[in-house]
Amino acid sequence: MGNQSGLGLHLIFICVFLVATSCTCLGFRNKSGICSMQESLALLKFKQSVRDEYGMLSSWVGNDCCMWEGIHCDKVTGNVEGLNLRASFSYTFDERYSEFVGEAYLAGNEANSSLAELRHLKYLDLSGNYFEGSQIPEFIGSFKHLTYLNLSHACFEGIISHHIGNLSNLKVLDLSSNQNMMADNMVWTVGLSSLEHLDLSKVNLSGTHNIDMVLYMIPSLKVLSLSYCGLSNSDLGASHNFSRILPNIKRLDLSFNSLQGPLPDFFLNMTSLAFLDLSGYNISLAWNFAKLLSMIPSLSVLHLSFCRLDNTHLSSPHLNLSTLSNTQHLDLRDNSISGMFPSILTNMSSLRVLDLSENMLNSSVPIMPNLLELYLSFNEFKHIEPLGIWRQCYLKQLIAAGNDCDIELIDSPKNMSECSQYSLEMLDLRWSSNGTIPEGLGRLTNLRGLLISESKLTGVIPKSLGRLRRTNLHYLDISDNSLKGVVFEAHFANLSMLKRLAASSNTKLTFNFSRDWIPPFQLLILRLGSCIVGNGFPKWLQNQRKLGVCLENLQNLNALILSSNRLSGVIPSFISLYRLHLNGNNFTGELPREIMNFQSLAVLDLGDNNFDGNIPEWIGEKLNPMVLRLHRNNFSGRIPRSFCRLSNLQILDVAHNSLTGTIPRCLGQLSGMVNRNPNWCLISPDSDENVIQVMKGVDVEYTRTWDLVLNMDLSSNKLVGKIPVELTRLSMLMGLNLSNNLLSGGYSKQHWKHDQTLADPSIYVGNKDLYGPPLPNNCSYYEDYTTSKKRYEEGEEPKKVWLYVDIMSGFVTGFWGIIGVLLLKKQWRRKLFMFAEETIDKIYIGVVVRVAMMKRGREAP
Repeated sequence: MGNQSGLGLHLIFICVFLVATSCTCLGFRNKSGICSMQESLALLKFKQSVRDEYGMLSSWVGNDCCMWEGIHCDKVTGNVEGLNLRASFSYTFDERYSEFVGEAYLAGNEANSSLAELRHLKYLDLSGNYFEGSQIPEFIGSFKHLTYLNLSHACFEGIISHHIGNLSNLKVLDLSSNQNMMADNMVWTVGLSSLEHLDLSKVNLSGTHNIDMVLYMIPSLKVLSLSYCGLSNSDLGASHNFSRILPNIKRLDLSFNSLQGPLPDFFLNMTSLAFLDLSGYNISLAWNFAKLLSMIPSLSVLHLSFCRLDNTHLSSPHLNLSTLSNTQHLDLRDNSISGMFPSILTNMSSLRVLDLSENMLNSSVPIMPNLLELYLSFNEFKHIEPLGIWRQCYLKQLIAAGNDCDIELIDSPKNMSECSQYSLEMLDLRWSSNGTIPEGLGRLTNLRGLLISESKLTGVIPKSLGRLRRTNLHYLDISDNSLKGVVFEAHFANLSMLKRLAASSNTKLTFNFSRDWIPPFQLLILRLGSCIVGNGFPKWLQNQRKLGVCLENLQNLNALILSSNRLSGVIPSFISLYRLHLNGNNFTGELPREIMNFQSLAVLDLGDNNFDGNIPEWIGEKLNPMVLRLHRNNFSGRIPRSFCRLSNLQILDVAHNSLTGTIPRCLGQLSGMVNRNPNWCLISPDSDENVIQVMKGVDVEYTRTWDLVLNMDLSSNKLVGKIPVELTRLSMLMGLNLSNNLLSGGYSKQHWKHDQTLADPSIYVGNKDLYGPPLPNNCSYYEDYTTSKKRYEEGEEPKKVWLYVDIMSGFVTGFWGIIGVLLLKKQWRRKLFMFAEETIDKIYIGVVVRVAMMKRGREAP
């Protein structure tokens, strides 16, 4: 019986367990897995405290914050454990030659304290946002479960909060690139007993007390980045207990500080070190360099750029790089190595990546069979052949831009042994060659990127490029040359992975594709400015829904430059487009509503076309560009008030249209012309890209510097009314042009005298009804109140006062001269009234008689 009873209890237990498990699996646990109301409200308060111009928090609606983008919750409890609000950036295929093509970030006065309600937070990333110079909030130190904290590039300032030292579970701390941040001491790091990754790059640590505590009080540390921190040898201190100094460190970055002389002895204990960056370290006096680093067998990456090294230093025993037998990546950029290729480098058989850019080399590059990447840009090579393009069989990247070779890019000589197969994936010869593009480039079948722009190349594009493997070529840049001929579909036959195509400024190059051609690629960037593309908008770029030609493959297009062609027709819709240059074409009609969908646009240049109608309000409601250029079209109507919402606007050019009405006063609120856009430095203009602006009466073409220009051009329209005083608030404005309008009213020196941009008389020329200095029409009749007040204070106004006194005294004398006599003389008063009565009677009798005569005249037969 006892056994049966025990068996029954076991069965009951198993049944209960299965039921509970079934309930969980069927979803009953969702009740506890939903985000709590307290945490949802805290996140919504944070949302209200920031400006979200890019819709990063657009999904933050409803009650369950676990469903919101950027939020990670525990699957059982529903507690918010992760908050990832990193600003988003997008680059082209190669980071080394990356190009910024998009951005989204939050902005606010500070990180709102409501986040302190997220008590279970383990992951917090606010990097890349803009917190307007506020300090790191103290509540950060209350997240006792936090393991990851990234506040880099977030514009925090002031002294690092010591409360961060309370985060004993923290493994990753990144405070880098907050350039106005500093530390008074580093004692707070003692509490970070679990820390493995610490990045304080570009944080001011000069003169910081106890900075050496970072080196020996955090034994768990594996990654330490202290670049651009203003450190000197004395800041690092002198510890004698080397056995405690970072025994587990794998990556150490001390670049671009003020370090010099012998290397610190603490390197002796870093036996696990794999990455070391000493760029900017003056190691010419580092007599212990080779000795110390040769004792680190794990060292595989070494950066020594900007270290003032020359051929003599490389050959000295204490800098014998060949002793670094395991080093695979060596960076010697921007030193003073000249002439012959350093022979000591050929003995480093483990090298896979070698960077000798920005030196003074000019001799033949030896074959190094194990080398995969070679960087030789901006040296003094005068010929292409010494670079060994056709001899380097195993090399995957050859970057040799800016060598100004005077011999053309030739094919491989027939009498020289060639490789049976080339491994080359990236070839960069920008600003380096001339002549023609050789057919032999088609044999480099593994190419992913070919950059030969601005190289004085002539001739036609060989069709052999179309025979490259379809899975490889991503990046083709042949712009700014003198290429000619016709480009057909065959040139792109196998290029299905092409992401960027740049062929601008080849004025004799024609793109001729059949009407129904469907491109095999999915472009991110397209630049065909000043080429011959055709009279209509290219069919192969049209939207399939409207014109029946494939454009769904191009929905990720980020940059489109087709300026200075003869295009017309319909502009298709590119949802992710970042730059749109269609200036200098023949587009007509109203501005296409499809542009409303380009919500990522930073540059919209539709100047020098034939668009007409009103400028639509949706430009300011749906878009927020940095550059808006509608120059020389046929637009009419008023300047939209929605322009005042364009907080990123730096260039506004609507000149040479037929705009009417007044200048909106709210244009003085354009924040992009008052305060520099916090992420302006993230915008990277390309050499193919130009923006033309009139600055002080002169047409100026900006290429790589347009992002630094702040200009407003409203000239040659039909604008009326006064110049809004609010324009004086645009403190960052470099240029303003209001000439050739119908503006009127006075120029107030009180408001404009401190702004040299606005005090330039040339920007008001052609407004004949404008007056006041510095304008030539300085008519005193129209003087404003300010000038009148000033004249009164200087003594001119009293003359007018005496005139008014004379008039008033004459009036008083005449008035009382008559009324006073009538009051005093009763006989005069009686005669006056009798005269008035007789006169009135005569007039009345005369009128009655005349009316009676007229009636009798009408009644007579």
